Amino acid sequence: MKLNYRPEIDGLRAIAVLSVVFYHAKFSIFGEIFLQGGFLGVDIFFVISGYLITKQILLDLKLKNKFSFREFYIRRIKRLIPTLLFVTFFTLVIGGIILLPFPLKLFVESLIYQLGFISNFNFWHHYHFGYMAEDALRLPFLHTWSLSLEEQFYLIFPIFIILIYKYFKKYLFLSIFVCFVFSLGLSHISSAIYKSLTFYMLPFRGWELLAGSLVAYLKVYPNKNYLNENNFFSKPLIYLSFFTILFYLFFFNVNLLHPSFYTFFLILAVSTIIWFDKSRNLITKLLSAKLLIAFGLISYSLYLWHYPLFAFARHFYGPYFEEIVFIKLLIILISIILSIFTFYFIERPFRKRNLSTKKLYSFLMFFLVLILVPSLFILKNKGFEERIDLTNYQKQMLQSKEISTITKKNRNDSFKNNDKKKVLIIGNSHAKDFYATLSSNEYLAKDYDINYFFTQVYCLKDILTTGKNLCQRTFNRNKLKTLNDIKNFNNADVLVLKTKWNEESLKSIEKIIKYLKKTNKKIILVSDFASFENKAVKPYLKPKNFNKNFQQKIYYLENFPLERYILENDKFPNRIEISKIEKQYYSLLDKKILENNIFLKQVAKKYNIIFLDHISLICDQNKKSCIVSTSNKKIIHKDSAGHITRYGAEFLGRKIYANKWFRFE
Repeated sequence: MKLNYRPEIDGLRAIAVLSVVFYHAKFSIFGEIFLQGGFLGVDIFFVISGYLITKQILLDLKLKNKFSFREFYIRRIKRLIPTLLFVTFFTLVIGGIILLPFPLKLFVESLIYQLGFISNFNFWHHYHFGYMAEDALRLPFLHTWSLSLEEQFYLIFPIFIILIYKYFKKYLFLSIFVCFVFSLGLSHISSAIYKSLTFYMLPFRGWELLAGSLVAYLKVYPNKNYLNENNFFSKPLIYLSFFTILFYLFFFNVNLLHPSFYTFFLILAVSTIIWFDKSRNLITKLLSAKLLIAFGLISYSLYLWHYPLFAFARHFYGPYFEEIVFIKLLIILISIILSIFTFYFIERPFRKRNLSTKKLYSFLMFFLVLILVPSLFILKNKGFEERIDLTNYQKQMLQSKEISTITKKNRNDSFKNNDKKKVLIIGNSHAKDFYATLSSNEYLAKDYDINYFFTQVYCLKDILTTGKNLCQRTFNRNKLKTLNDIKNFNNADVLVLKTKWNEESLKSIEKIIKYLKKTNKKIILVSDFASFENKAVKPYLKPKNFNKNFQQKIYYLENFPLERYILENDKFPNRIEISKIEKQYYSLLDKKILENNIFLKQVAKKYNIIFLDHISLICDQNKKSCIVSTSNKKIIHKDSAGHITRYGAEFLGRKIYANKWFRFE
C-alpha cells in the first residue's frame, strides 16, 4: 500500500538535515556555536521514520488484512542499503588516502560494524564519549549510529506490531503508548547516569520513534474523540510547534540531559506538525516550499556524505580547521552536489518497485566485496603503519615523550646526612614526576634534600603503622623497601602530599592529615596537575609491545593536538599556531581536576597547612590556555593523565624556582 505524499514532511526532513550539517560545521557567531542544538535534527528524523514505517504497516493490515515481512524488508533495503554502500565505498577510498594508520584502522572497524547494523554498539562500547564531544568530530562514520539504531527498530518493531495486532488488536494503541512512556522515563533516568549508553541505544531512543508511531495509529484509525485536525486550535498549535522546533535547534544546551524529558516538547512539536496535515497555513506552505522539498529529498544522501567529509577535513587541517570558514562552506557545497548525484543515480533508481531483486542483490554483493576486501586487508596490516617514514625531527619528537630518567639517575634510597631540609614527596606516579621536577633544578636541589615515598595517599597510615601495604596490591613493596620508606618518613622535615587524586585518596585526605599533624612535621598539600580528557585513546593507551614497537607509539600520539600537528606537518608550530593549540588543550582540560583542586584548597585552609596549585604552573584559566611546549620547542606533556616528559620536568623546575613557588620556612 503506497502512502500519500506529504511535501511538508520533506520540509521537516530538510530542516532536520540542514540543522545537523550546520551543527557539525561548528560555525561560530560572537563566540557561540550557530545552531547549537542542531544535533537534534536526528531526533526529528526518528519521529518521521516512526510515523512513516508504522503507517505503512497499519495500512497494509487494515486494507489487505495481511503483512508481508519480505516486502517490508526489501523496501527498507532498497531505501537505505544501496546508497549506504555507495557512500561507504567512496569514503573508504578517501579515508585510505587522508587518514594516518591508527585513525584509518578505527574508521574501517566502524565501517564494518555499520555493515552489521551495530554501529551504535561500537561507538558506545569503544569510545564512551558523547556524540557532541570534540573527539567525536574526527570519527568519519560516527553519524551512522543513528542508521543502525533505526535499522534495529525496523527489525524489531514490525514483529511487535503484528503480534499485538493478531492477539490484542484493541490494545494496540495502548501497547505502543505504554512502550513510549516506559522508554521516555527510562531515558530520562538513565541519561543522568549512563549518558553515552542512553544516547546511542534503542531502548532509550525508542520513545522518539514511537511518538511517530502513535500519530500514525491515529491517522489510520481516526476517532472523533481525538483532537480534530481542522479545529480552531490547529493553526495556533502548528505555529507554536514550528517555533518550538526552532527554539530547540538554536538554543538547546548540550549540557542538558538528552534524550530526556527536556527534549519531550521537541518530539511533541514534530508530532503535532505531522498530525495536522490537512490544515493549510503559512507553516505548512513554508515546509512545502520547493527548495525545502529538494533538500528533503536528498536528506538521506546529504546526511551520509557530510559527516565523513568534515571528519577528513579535520584530520587534514588539524586544529585550525575550525577557523577556516571558506573550507567549511566548500565542504557543505560538495556534500550537496554529491547528494544530488547519489539521489538521482543511486537512491531513486533502486527505490523503483519494478526493480528486480536479482539486480538489487547483484549490486549489493558487488559493493560489499569492494568494501570488505580492502577493509579486511587494512585491518590485517594495522592501517598500513609502514606508510609513515619518520623524519629525524619526528623521531626526536617521539623520543622526547619517553619516561623521564631523572628519577632513576638522581635518586638515593635514603636521605643524605646533611643540614638541608629533608623533603619527602608522598604519592603515586605523579609524586615521581614531581620529584623529577624539583630535583632537575640545581638550585632547588641545592636548597633541599628531596626524596619520594611511592604509594597511594590513602595507604600511607596503613604502611606506617603496620609496616605492610595492605590496602592496595598493585603497589609491590618488599620488606626492605618499606622499612627504608618508613625511615625516610621519620627523618623528613617536610611532607609533600602529591598524587593523582583519585576518589579514595580524596575521601581519606582529612584523616591522613590529622594523622600526619601529630608528627609535628610541615605538611604541604599539592593539587592535581593538568590532565586532559582524551577518551578516544584510552582503550588503546598500551597496545601490545607499546614500549618496543616504534610505530605503535604513533597511534597514541595521533590523538594529541601538538603531536598530531608535528606528525602531519613535519615541523614545530609557529607562535600563532602554538597559541591556538594551547587553547585547544585548555578545552580538553579534565574538569574533574578543577573540582578536586577547590576541595583540596578548602581542606588545606581547614587544617592550616600550605596548599600549592600545581595546575596553575601550566594553565591560565583567564586566558583559557595551557602551555604545551618549552621555549626550545620540547614537549611538556607525556600523556593525557597529567604525566610530564623529561623536558617538561626541567622546564617546570626552572619555573618553580623563578616564581619562588616551592618556598617555605
